[in-house]
Amino acid sequence: MDVIVINGGKALSGSVTTSGSKNAALPLLFASLLAEGEHRFDNVPQLKDIDSTELLLNQLNCKTHRTGHQMVVTVRKPKDLVAPYDIVRKMRASILCLGPLPPFGVVGAVIVVPDLLATILIVVAVVRYSRKLGGSVNAT
Repeated sequence: MDVIVINGGKALSGSVTTSGSKNAALPLLFASLLAEGEHRFDNVPQLKDIDSTELLLNQLNCKTHRTGHQMVVTVRKPKDLVAPYDIVRKMRASILCLGPLPPFGVVGAVIVVPDLLATILIVVAVVRYSRKLGGSVNAT
């Protein structure tokens, strides 16, 4: 077992600021697609994946605004449900936007995943979810 020994007989004091987690922020940002209106997020890390998520949300007709580590996402019904390959190829987490979209009437989606097994699992999940919502899926 590792041990940290502090000598000196003085009490420690102070504070430590924790930074936001990308793996927590990305699902929350995409979950905002579930409800129209304004959503505020604090402690959002400043990372390229967050930048790409912001671009993708903008592509889906959301208005975004960032100030430091705060992000505001205003969700409106998407005009177009196409995510440009140039945006989604940069991040694996872009698949998270598929889950919240069925309430907006998604009738199709193009998924590009390099791993065949991952692609199959994603397609099966999307088909099951669409059927639960009363939709149908046609393969072409």
